[in-house]
Amino acid sequence: MKTMFHLASAVFLSLSVNAKGADLVEMSVPVPPVYDEPQIGLWEGPYVGIHVGYGWTQGIFGTCVCGSDDEDFLGGRIGAFAGRNWTVSSGYVVGVEADVNYDWNKRPLYGARVGTGFSGSARVRAGYAFGDVLLYAAGGSTATNAYVKDPDDSEVAHGWTIGLGIDWAATNSTFIRMEYRYNNFSPVYLAGLRSDFDQDVISIGIANRF
Repeated sequence: MKTMFHLASAVFLSLSVNAKGADLVEMSVPVPPVYDEPQIGLWEGPYVGIHVGYGWTQGIFGTCVCGSDDEDFLGGRIGAFAGRNWTVSSGYVVGVEADVNYDWNKRPLYGARVGTGFSGSARVRAGYAFGDVLLYAAGGSTATNAYVKDPDDSEVAHGWTIGLGIDWAATNSTFIRMEYRYNNFSPVYLAGLRSDFDQDVISIGIANRF
């Protein structure tokens, strides 16, 4: 009886040691790491959008003989824009952008109608992202079609533009924008009259990133 008891004890201890050894072997096997796919930054990539806004255009018209006349042109704006962003480091974003617009801001002057119509710009942007909000500054070149009616004449005025804005990511691919921009144009001659234009614009827009 004692022999059987000792034999059973030996078998039990052997099974216990083997089971613990198997557990140790199983626990020591390294588990291969699982790598997540890298995610594209919230502001990274190309985008296209549309915007609407309101512009305040000041025109200075005159000659060195007759003096000059300052006039303000107020009106709405509609346009489209496209660009691309790059995330250069944590939070910092740079990009390029172009837009085309149409302004309704004509008014009577000296018995004629003077105003600007189509315009466009090409700009570089730099900003900083706070999660789903991007604050940015932008600047570059711009041009607008300045015209006079009765008599009919038009010239393309070139200039520079600077602005500040904020983009808010409503979803991973759609953002909403609010922007202020200042445009300064070189002088042109409309119907023989020197004409200087500058413009302040406030706009809101929506864009889709892809």
